[in-house]
Amino acid sequence: MKLHLAELSRRGVFKTLVAYAIASWVLIEVSDVIGGAFLQPEWFVAAMTTLLVLGAFPVVLLSWRYDITWEGIKRDTSRVDDEVERSARRISAFLVLFLLTVTTALWVNYFLSHSENELENLVQSQLGAPEIGEDGRIVSMAVLPFDDFSPEGGKQWVADSIADAILHQLSQNRDLIVTAKTSSFGFRDSGRTAAEIGKALGVQALLEGSVQVIGDRIRVTSQFVRTSDQAHIWSDVHEATIEDWFDIQDAIATKVTELILPHSRPEDQRGGQTRPPSLEAYRLLMVGRDLVGLSDTNDEAVKLIGVVVEIWPEYADAWAWLAEARTKQMRLLYESDTASRAQVREARESRDEALDKALRLDPDNPVALIRRGFAGSGIAGLGKLHDALSRVWELSPNDAKVLARMAGLAQYSADYPLAESLIGRARIVDPADYEIFESSLWPVCGRDPVTPLVEKQLDDYPTTPVNTLRM
Repeated sequence: MKLHLAELSRRGVFKTLVAYAIASWVLIEVSDVIGGAFLQPEWFVAAMTTLLVLGAFPVVLLSWRYDITWEGIKRDTSRVDDEVERSARRISAFLVLFLLTVTTALWVNYFLSHSENELENLVQSQLGAPEIGEDGRIVSMAVLPFDDFSPEGGKQWVADSIADAILHQLSQNRDLIVTAKTSSFGFRDSGRTAAEIGKALGVQALLEGSVQVIGDRIRVTSQFVRTSDQAHIWSDVHEATIEDWFDIQDAIATKVTELILPHSRPEDQRGGQTRPPSLEAYRLLMVGRDLVGLSDTNDEAVKLIGVVVEIWPEYADAWAWLAEARTKQMRLLYESDTASRAQVREARESRDEALDKALRLDPDNPVALIRRGFAGSGIAGLGKLHDALSRVWELSPNDAKVLARMAGLAQYSADYPLAESLIGRARIVDPADYEIFESSLWPVCGRDPVTPLVEKQLDDYPTTPVNTLRM
């Protein structure tokens, strides 16, 4: 054995392996330190380590056959006993095999633990309402659609607008999980109890209410209910003129925040969307928003929102939604066989003008920021999109669509743990969104059964024929 080791030493195998190990270690450390500056994916260092370990085998073989001298690389032509050579090769192979075994074990352990965490997180996102802690603190809630109790009826849009605005304002606080409108408004007239809704949405409390509009007066009744025991934590009645109902929604949102986050600072709860110039402007924009994106009504949305910005040119939200409608119009024109380049150019220029005006009036307008981000192209465009989404995420930490888009960017850059974390958060905020649900399945598809999750999703949340077919 000593003779065999001596031959390996004479040929410089050990010296070469030590030098190779040191160089590999330096390369790994440098890559780990500077990787963040180059958006290096998390798996890069592990993959490079594996390749360097695999590279040890050819290094051993080459160091056995060749010597590095001042005159260059020369082949070692000296003869040794055949038994010594075979033993030396066995020792070299053993060293490489040992390194490969250790590396394989580390990779298997990584994937197994990662898979367990993925499945655990996914299953956890399907569970019902979390238990309230010993201190009774509430960290998750949903705003249900308010009922219209107006004597003459026809004011459901006012009730929905108030509930939507309260939800939006509450969702600005990053210390609170607020279920998205897509999920909470799906329980309109469902007949379910607060406990059942809380379990389905995974929240600890619900805000519900009703609206009465009589003449130019509005009366809003609201109550905050704990889902675990259906106890009413708080209730109140607000009255004002119809034009002042924005003050009512602010008062309700502020009171709920004080109840569940008594130590929150004013900067933790941002003001939400800018106030509309008038109730009529808001109503028309709500009608136009519902028409945006549909192939048979999008042109009507462009016209209606165009009227809004013409009458109220300082309405930032209207300009942002005009840009949305123009973007959809561009896509429809691209798909049309009869559209001209001039029409496409006009739609693009109108979109850009609307975006400029929206961001000039409100630099933090989320709709305009995201649309501006998507307007780019190439690597630079991805960077702008990332910056736009990050800014909106900072302003609206409970925006499920933004979380899902951020997850898509993270997955595109191969940062899979971040992508999983973001899509998991989006799933918690908006459990009824079928697109987000579908995206949340990718970590376990092909490895774990997803049929039970799909069946539970279809049972718990309203769906459409299209979503049913997708599932």
